[in-house]
Amino acid sequence: MRQAAFELVFMLVILKLPVAYLCFVVWWAVRAEPRPLEGAARPVTPRFPRRSGAV
Repeated sequence: MRQAAFELVFMLVILKLPVAYLCFVVWWAVRAEPRPLEGAARPVTPRFPRRSGAV
């Protein structure tokens, strides 16, 4: 009878830990805000336009 109780506790408690961890990781990933790509905040424009031809 003790072996059956140990197996029952093992199945109900110990094997739930990976499932709980997976649920936590999915919850964390769903609520996280996506980061913008580097340099996507604003376009880069040159300060001084180039002049064409020799002056």
